[in-house]
Amino acid sequence: MTEMDFFMVMLTRKFILTANIANLAEKPFVDKTKGIVKSHIINSALVPGLTPNGTTTLAKITGLETLYDTRKYLRQQMKQNTKDIHNAETDINDTLLGWMPQVLTAIGRDEAKAKLLGWGIKWVDDGQTEEPVASVTNSKPLISVIDKEVSLQHTIHIINSVSGSWGIPKDAHHTDVYIWIGDDAPPMDLTKLTFLGQAVKGKFVNQFSFQQLGIKVWYVAVYRSKKSLKANELSGAVKATVN
Repeated sequence: MTEMDFFMVMLTRKFILTANIANLAEKPFVDKTKGIVKSHIINSALVPGLTPNGTTTLAKITGLETLYDTRKYLRQQMKQNTKDIHNAETDINDTLLGWMPQVLTAIGRDEAKAKLLGWGIKWVDDGQTEEPVASVTNSKPLISVIDKEVSLQHTIHIINSVSGSWGIPKDAHHTDVYIWIGDDAPPMDLTKLTFLGQAVKGKFVNQFSFQQLGIKVWYVAVYRSKKSLKANELSGAVKATVN
C-alpha cells in the first residue's frame, strides 16, 4: 500500500455520518429530522432508492407530531378531570353539610338514629377517636400511584398504611425508595435492590434515558427509624413500565 493509499483509507475511516439528534427535545427533534428528510426528498438524485423512501419517512414524523398533540390534549383533559373531581367532592360535601340542620330537626339528640343514618357525633364519635397513631412499628409506606404522565419519568406517590396520608410517622426519620429492573417480582431484600433516594412529602421522581424506554421496573419503599436509622417493614413491590 502506497502512502497515498494509506492516507485515503484513513480519510475514509474518519468520514462518519451523524444525525445529531441524540438527546434533543421534542420540537428540535422534529425540526431536525424533518430537515434531513426534506433535504433527501429535494435532492433525491444524490441518494436514489432509499428504503423507506423520504415521503414515507416524512409521514412518520407527521405522525409523531400528532402523538405529541394527542398527549398535550390528554394532559389538558386530565387537569380538567382533576378540577371536575374537586368540584364534585366539594358539591357533595356542601350537600351533606346542608342536610345536617334538617337531620337534627328530625332526630333530635338521638345518638342511635344518628349512627343508623351514618352520621358521627362530635366529641363522641367523629371518625377519628379510635384511629391508631401511625408509627414505624404498626405501619409501613404504601406506593399508592406511579404517575407516568411525563415520558421517561416516573413520579412515585407514597402514603402511610395507617393514616392514608403522605406524612411519615413521628418516629420515622425518612422514607427510602429502591428499584428493581426486570419482568419478575424483586426479592424483598434491600441488599439486592438498588437505592434511588429519599421521598420528599410522599413523592419521588425517577428519570430514565431514552435507551431505557419500554423496560419494566419495580419500586419498593421503606421507613428508616428516627432512633436507629434501621429499615422497618417494606412496602409491597409495585411494577411500572417506562413510557
